Amino acid sequence: MSDLFYNIPDVPKTESAANSIARFVDELGFRYRWATEGLTEKEFQFRPHPSSMMKGVNPFLGTKK
Repeated sequence: MSDLFYNIPDVPKTESAANSIARFVDELGFRYRWATEGLTEKEFQFRPHPSSMMKGVNPFLGTKK
């Protein structure tokens, strides 16, 4: 597994719109990574109903439907 989103980077020294957006993306990626840590391919493919929508892309497992 890659080190992508393993930690949240330190807060930037300057405030800007770009830094705020980058920090937001880093935090979302961090939370997604650790919320899905250890899930198997079968768990990613789960759908509560056969007609439910499914994105099917997991950047950490490299799966794509």
